Parts: sequence; structure tokens; C-alpha cells
Amino acid sequence: MSESTINYAEVYESLRIDSLKTAGKWMLGVTLVFGLLLIALAFIIFREHLVVGVAMTVGTVIFSGRYALGLLRLSKNPVVYSGIVLRKSETSRTNDGTYTETIHHHIRMKVADAFEIDRMGKGAGKELKKHEHKWRCPENIYNQVSAGDNLMVLVMPHDHQIERIW
Repeated sequence: MSESTINYAEVYESLRIDSLKTAGKWMLGVTLVFGLLLIALAFIIFREHLVVGVAMTVGTVIFSGRYALGLLRLSKNPVVYSGIVLRKSETSRTNDGTYTETIHHHIRMKVADAFEIDRMGKGAGKELKKHEHKWRCPENIYNQVSAGDNLMVLVMPHDHQIERIW
């Protein structure tokens, strides 16, 4: 698909960023409320063992901090990168307890151009500090791409994952 035929305002609207922000706010609120309840219970039940309460506090801060960081990143606009695919890779991890395997797919590209998109469409160009980038992507996108392909990818700001390709 040619860059001139893409309506970036429609692409931006289809990303449902407002819904992501709303869901993120709810998840942050829920983790903080339940975390505070668990912290209070830990300090009440385990009065002699303050380590339990401190551990619950640290866990709550880390867990809800991930949602807060994602919300902060969603204030930025998605970025479209264009360039050549250098290579594809997979990383896998097996959970020792459940023996389930998690596979992450990655695409490494040599980027020639980048710009942000917003509600109005194509936004400002993005200055490239480095020309080689590696992003996670869903398996269906991973299977469509091969090394040497010249393409454009849309990368979301909150998880730095490829959302779409053209």
C-alpha cells in the first residue's frame, strides 16, 4: 500500500487509544485499592513480621507502577517507521511450575524514516537517534514478514510493540 493512500487519521481512530487509557486508569485504580487493602491486612495480621507488610508494599508499588508507566506512555503519539527488515527472531521461556512455553516474536529493522500520527493524520517527523530498531510483534505479523522486505510499521507508545504493517 502506498503511503499517499493511507488515511492516518482513520488509522489513529482505529487504535482506540482513548479506550486503552480508560482501561489503564481502571486497572491502576483497582491495583492500588486492592494493594492498599492487602498491605493493611499484612500489617495487621503479621504485626511481628514487618517484612511481610514491606514486601506487599513493594509488590503493590511495582505492580501498579507498570500500569502508571503505560498510562504515561499513552500520552505520546504512535509512530510509523519505514525501512528494511534485517532479521526476525523468537525468544521463548518455559515456566518451570506449569511447563507452559511463552514465545515472543521480534523484528529488527533498519529504519530510514519515522513520523508520528495523531487525530489530524500524519504528524511531525521523528528524529532518529539510531537507525536499527527491534520491536516485539504479534505472531500473525511475524509470519507475514521476511528479511529484506521494505515496509512501514506502526509502533504503539505504551508497549513498544508493532501494531500494524503496510
